[in-house]
Amino acid sequence: MMIRFAICDDEPLLREYIASLVTTWSTDTQYTVRLSAFESAEGLLDSLEDDHVFDILLLDIQMGKMDGIQLARHIRQLNEHVVIIFITGVADYIMDGYDVSALHYLLKPINETKLFETLDKAVKKIATPDRSMLFDVSGTSVRVPVRDVYFVESFAQYSDVSLKDELLRIRTPLFKIEEELGDVFVRCHRSYLVNLEHIDRITKTDAVLDNGKHVPISRRMHADVMSAWTAYVRNDVYA
Repeated sequence: MMIRFAICDDEPLLREYIASLVTTWSTDTQYTVRLSAFESAEGLLDSLEDDHVFDILLLDIQMGKMDGIQLARHIRQLNEHVVIIFITGVADYIMDGYDVSALHYLLKPINETKLFETLDKAVKKIATPDRSMLFDVSGTSVRVPVRDVYFVESFAQYSDVSLKDELLRIRTPLFKIEEELGDVFVRCHRSYLVNLEHIDRITKTDAVLDNGKHVPISRRMHADVMSAWTAYVRNDVYA
């Protein structure tokens, strides 16, 4: 398996050190890697816009004109699925990392064991196809990746499955959808399921999603939703 890495850091010695760690990891795991290194966010972004493809990005956050968070936001407009791992000297950006769906957030000085564990997790993510569900929409079976479902709203006779730019109306009760969608979804209201992956922030009354939609959270379920989301963010972003 060939894995294409891009390392972006404005410190030459750190770029070389990260590259050496990735090379050691590849030798231990017997993966073939192709490494590209960039000294600026602009350089990496230019490469991506020229259709160069990477599987895993190792990004510093504190760089010159464009920092790693700004870079990641641009990258997400080009590619929703490339794995982003932040490597930085400050611990102030964890929620920003979640906002761009970063896999992990590693602090300098780099802990070799944690980096290797994170790379193992990254490979599993890129090697495993997204799980999908089949929804019966007016007699037509529609295949939808689970990660593309933002939330589900239940009505008396049907449920609305909300995707980023589309709504699917199906005749399936909410409890059955909940069983199939799995743990990444949480019941936030008696009539709503929400995808933890797409929550950008939580207010006293709503889950605000990364597409700008608001999903209501009942007072009774608020603590459970907050707990589930916090655990999801810490497990998926922080190392």
